[in-house]
Amino acid sequence: MKKYSLLLIISFIWGSQFFFAELVTNDVNSISLSALKALIGAICLSVINLFQSRKTTQPILKNIFGLHFLK
Repeated sequence: MKKYSLLLIISFIWGSQFFFAELVTNDVNSISLSALKALIGAICLSVINLFQSRKTTQPILKNIFGLHFLK
């Protein structure tokens, strides 16, 4: 049930961005809006990464991206 509630929350956030993008595009350039959305996404992913342990993220980075210099 927890997975379905998270899926519902994520879909609500994703769907609401179309409504807010329509409101904002009258005042803000589309490139600025895209850059702002990317910045907010990067901040959110950074916060999520802070709560994950380093042992679980390093093997993924090593296997997918070939970053073998990580300790």
